[in-house]
Amino acid sequence: MTRSFRAEDEPARTRVDYWRHVLTDTLAPYEISKVGDNLRSQIRHAEIGQVAVLDVKVSAMEVSRTPDLIRNSDHGLLKIDLAVGGRAVFAQEDRESMPIPGEFLLMDLSRPSRVAIEQWQKGSAVIFPGALLPLRRDDIRKLTAVRFSPKDPYAALVTGLVTQLTTHLDAFEPTRDTRIGTAFLDLLSLAVAARLGRVGTVPAETRQNAMTFRIRAFIERRLGDPELSPAMIAAAHHMSVRALHKLYEAEEQPVAASIRRRRLERCRQDLLDPGLSTRPVRAVGARWGFQDAAAFSRAFRAAYGLPPSEYRAVHVAAGFGEELAG
Repeated sequence: MTRSFRAEDEPARTRVDYWRHVLTDTLAPYEISKVGDNLRSQIRHAEIGQVAVLDVKVSAMEVSRTPDLIRNSDHGLLKIDLAVGGRAVFAQEDRESMPIPGEFLLMDLSRPSRVAIEQWQKGSAVIFPGALLPLRRDDIRKLTAVRFSPKDPYAALVTGLVTQLTTHLDAFEPTRDTRIGTAFLDLLSLAVAARLGRVGTVPAETRQNAMTFRIRAFIERRLGDPELSPAMIAAAHHMSVRALHKLYEAEEQPVAASIRRRRLERCRQDLLDPGLSTRPVRAVGARWGFQDAAAFSRAFRAAYGLPPSEYRAVHVAAGFGEELAG
């Protein structure tokens, strides 16, 4: 369940105190030392498995995790902050960084830190127990307030997943979607291990889970390419086709069947989209990699019980009838 907080909903005279309580409830106790002329901030918060995900929009302010606060509220938590817009300086361990959109930082909530926001900042944060990251505390201290760029392939996967989580925050449930929280931790583990030059020390299961996620993201980006195949995927990830199939043994479907299923799902979404109602069925199939119209029709009928043209007609008519009834 997503919880939402808005500083604007609180009277101006108690707004700073209210926002201090919000930070304590969703992140950790922070000291608010500076605030702009008009405090306008929002946080959306959801727990997904073992991680907490936050969508954050904040106006100008400066906040700190002080030694006194840490002594009274140290739960061994780590946090990443993904920049989306605005300007903010994050400081920890004598380092200061201002991430640009797409970059993220690792912060240790058990160590003193400071965040100074200039005018406004929009971002995402993920909080999790530090014990879940397979790193020594000394290693973590080397990486706090260090920018992770989306140009790094592992960091890019972390950025992509966190972006999706915050975009669709209301869709996730704490217990049902625990695997998503695990996927985040696996990807972050590889990103920090790569930064330290120790990818080989990451547990094999973590590397396997991260590779599966990376391949899924690759497939999603290339669903419309008719050349997408197990051979292409294996070559792009420097592995054999046999190794790819072995990786998918634990999945619900083999890789080729998974590609077909995702393509058909995208086709179905397009057929039901009122904005695409004039697009020919053949073009819908071609958009998602089905070059042969007859083969597309057969595959769609096998999956959804009707050929694509009839499926569109039946559901559009049903939707039109519901609009008339309303």
